[in-house]
Amino acid sequence: MIYFGSEDNHVYALDIRNGAEKWKFQTGNQITGTPAISDGVVCVGSFDQYLYALDAQTGTEKWKFSTGSTFGTKIVCAPATSEGLVYFSVSEGYLYAVDIQRGQEEWRFKTAGDWRSVGASPVVSEGVVYFGLADGHLYACEGQGGTEKWEFPTGGPIGSSPAVSEGVIYFSSEDGYLYAVAAAGQ
Repeated sequence: MIYFGSEDNHVYALDIRNGAEKWKFQTGNQITGTPAISDGVVCVGSFDQYLYALDAQTGTEKWKFSTGSTFGTKIVCAPATSEGLVYFSVSEGYLYAVDIQRGQEEWRFKTAGDWRSVGASPVVSEGVVYFGLADGHLYACEGQGGTEKWEFPTGGPIGSSPAVSEGVIYFSSEDGYLYAVAAAGQ
């Protein structure tokens, strides 16, 4: 199957061989990020401030997680999964880690960004979560526990998801540069 979200407030699952719809699930608002699939669970964020976990085969809701924000937080980027956790950033400058089976928050990390600090999808490599935000910083946090390892400032907002290869994190910033930063930090 192939899974995707839509601005019509639905998550869709299609048979990859013939395009037939297997199921669709309605969220409370539009979806702009790609779903993450792990352990038979499809995780997707919505503009309604919820992260949804759906059974990959049936589309049945397993749980939904609210950021509890009063500022109209949106989940605009794709989540990432690793070692039983789903990681996602929100438009208030937080990175969340939620247990993928239970839907319970394991930890959250607050960046220096403000409520407008929408960024890009996180990526996980060797137990470290890397993510950039509109505050112009790339962050590295421990996947288990959320402790910040380091942050790297740029001259502009970061709207692209980082890529990791052979111990180097590659990402771009709206300052016009492509960066290559050692995973070990500055």
